[in-house]
Amino acid sequence: MTIRWGWVVLGVLAATSCSPCPRTCPATWAGITITITDSARAAVSGVEATVAGASLSCQGTLCTWPPSAPVTAGSYSVHVTAPGFKDATIAASLVTDEACGCTAATLTPATFTLERL
Repeated sequence: MTIRWGWVVLGVLAATSCSPCPRTCPATWAGITITITDSARAAVSGVEATVAGASLSCQGTLCTWPPSAPVTAGSYSVHVTAPGFKDATIAASLVTDEACGCTAATLTPATFTLERL
């Protein structure tokens, strides 16, 4: 029994460790993305979005969190515009998580649907 228990404890410790840790942490903001589509899930061109007073970098339907905006957990309003679509302000929640000395962040919802004019 002791041997089995030892294996269970080692297995749990191995599953929860950060080994191997990355040599450097990726920029936290780089992992925060928003996908913008229309109601048919088609690409929307000319998207512009802002959050916390900073412009997101949008290419095609993918927008990334601006490096100048703080990555602080909380509630945000994301304002999105695109030609031929109604402007939209979407409530989003940013959650941060620490793992292995690196901070990761997730924005929910991560997909926004714009309505045509």
